[in-house]
Amino acid sequence: MNSIHLCSGHDKQKALIFSLCPKELLTEDGQKLQSFASKSSGIYTDIPGGTGPFGGAWTPAVGNPISLERNGEVTPLPANYVPKKRDVFIVRVMVPLDTPKAIVFENRFSGIITEEGWDGTTQAIGQVLRPVIGIGRFYGSQYAEVGALRANHSGVICISVSPRGQLGGFQILPKAHAMSAEMIGARSLTQWMVIGPLDARAPSWEGVAPFYRDYLRPCWTPGSEHYYVDIRVKDGPWQPIPPMGLVADEMKPLPDWAPSALSRVTHIRINFPNPDPRSNAPRVPTVAATPSQAQTPGAASAQ
Repeated sequence: MNSIHLCSGHDKQKALIFSLCPKELLTEDGQKLQSFASKSSGIYTDIPGGTGPFGGAWTPAVGNPISLERNGEVTPLPANYVPKKRDVFIVRVMVPLDTPKAIVFENRFSGIITEEGWDGTTQAIGQVLRPVIGIGRFYGSQYAEVGALRANHSGVICISVSPRGQLGGFQILPKAHAMSAEMIGARSLTQWMVIGPLDARAPSWEGVAPFYRDYLRPCWTPGSEHYYVDIRVKDGPWQPIPPMGLVADEMKPLPDWAPSALSRVTHIRINFPNPDPRSNAPRVPTVAATPSQAQTPGAASAQ
């Protein structure tokens, strides 16, 4: 994960954000590769990417609340807030009580998306509108392991397929974001899956749980339970994603194998940490999740 975006308000259809960034984004290469914000809207830390709040045990979920501490007083982040020196931000890292065991995507056109519960129950919750068959360069995957949930915000789930230190991944988009002008590549390139509700007439899922709010935390914590993604190839058994690294230079074309790297993958599964207090998952507070149609002011997202 390469940043935490904090929403302070909205300007018509766009969110007003500022970002907390790991120390790597202070480097020249980091500045070249980041795509989400101007330098003036970033708060740069001395925390390495892939650790702490940037992919470690204390990574927030989309929608986790933000508070502002100023002059010893803690208050919710005010609307249209602009950061000032010496302000202190408090991001409360929380997960819902009803976290599923896994979400399974049938990787084909009109494939069913199934939620699996810890009690063994399953339910169909959506459909795949466009399968993913390739991988691409997604900055931040160099801080994640193969199969890690690399990023999540109101319109993206990003999965790393590259070893730490290399780039490579694919993304899962809600249908409206996939049709937006900024994502025109998702309609022709192969490194994006597009998903939507079972009823094609229903609203798109931007900012809606469990995919784009509350439930997914892009964290990878060796030695304990964490989110991870595995696959089935040609309807076979579940297996880890094989390592696939790409050269970071965006001026160079992708290798010939990249656009079809996932062409034999028939199922993709996001596995969740066990919310049971007796498990060895990192302990964070639990709350009841409230689905929302948009990123709300005073809320975090992880890219």
